Parts: sequence; C-alpha cells; structure tokens
Amino acid sequence: MAGTALTLGSSSALATCGSSDYLGSICPVAFNFCPRGTAEAAGQLLPITNYQSLYSLYGTTYGGDGRTTFALPDLRGRAPIGQGQAPGLANYRLGQREGAETHTLSIAQMPRHTHSASTFVNVSVDSALRADSASGDSDSPDGNLLASRKRTRVYSSALPDVQMSADAIDSTATAGATTTIVNTGGSQSFDLRAPYLAIKYCVVIDGPFPPRN
Repeated sequence: MAGTALTLGSSSALATCGSSDYLGSICPVAFNFCPRGTAEAAGQLLPITNYQSLYSLYGTTYGGDGRTTFALPDLRGRAPIGQGQAPGLANYRLGQREGAETHTLSIAQMPRHTHSASTFVNVSVDSALRADSASGDSDSPDGNLLASRKRTRVYSSALPDVQMSADAIDSTATAGATTTIVNTGGSQSFDLRAPYLAIKYCVVIDGPFPPRN
C-alpha cells in the first residue's frame, strides 16, 4: 500500500512559519523571536526597492509613502479581525485600525439616572395690620376693617369669632432657595479588552509568491 511517511526530523515538515510559507502571510509563534525569512508584525517601514514583491502584495495598505517605503501590519496589542461585512455587522476594510483599550463615558452615552439633591429655603414675611383712619360705619367687625370711632371701645380680650376682611392684613413674603446636586461618579475609564494571551506575530518577507488560483 502506497503512502506518505512524515519524518519528524524533517525541518520542512516541522516548519510552521518561515520561508516555506507564502510571501506576505502572517503566522503566530509562541516564542520571543520571528524565524528566519520573517519579520515581526510591528508596523515597521521597509524600502520598496528591497522588497518589491512584498510591496506588490501590500502596497500602502498598512502605511508608508508608496514612493520609497511601505509598512508591515502592526499587530502589537491588537487582535486581527476578518475583512469584509457579515450580515448585521459593520464593514471592515483591509488594513483598517480601530478600537481602544479603555473608554470613559461621555454625558451623551450615560443612561438616564437621578441624583440626590438638598434644598434649603429661607422665607421672610413682613406683615402689617391695616385699618381705616376714618370714622367707622358699622357696628360689626364681620367682613370689615378696623376704623376710628370716638368714645367707642374697639379692643376686646375675648377670642375672635368672626373673620375680618382679607384686606385687614397686608403681608409680603420673600423666599430664596438654594439647591445643591450631589456629585456622583469618578470619571474613571473602564477596560474594553476581553481576556487575552500575548504571543508574537510574524510576517513572511522571504517566501514563494502566492498564486491567485
């Protein structure tokens, strides 16, 4: 029976990131350096004259002036995401970089809420008992005002049993209120990152040109 044997000692069989991979491809490694034929995906600028094949694949998608330099992808502290637009999701362009590690809510982004408040009210009332200085024209105080009348007692120690005219008392009230809203919150940013594990990403800069089909 014919078959293909995998030789564990073969360097080509064990290679997962290096010159045997397609030019411009990206591979993760769990050690702290990029293998021969690759460079760290750290956004560094490369001269176009030295890497014309790689430039033909990348162009200025990841940076550079397009005249003398172009840039490698920068995956330091970033998570890759699939290019394009899936149903119900936003459209992501090749080389687009967005997002932040932390965020602080603005007033417009805060949910509706209430604050506790303390109100202090100062009220000043000035009252004056008004009377008519002319001679009275009624024997009953009911609905009337105090008036001047000679040889007549106009005061009594008994409890009042009728209501005089509302015009008998002239009152002026002045009120002032101060409301203090208690500050809340600390304006601290919050973390947006999902649980993560940092590894190294490498770009193949010396490898076979990828065929389109």
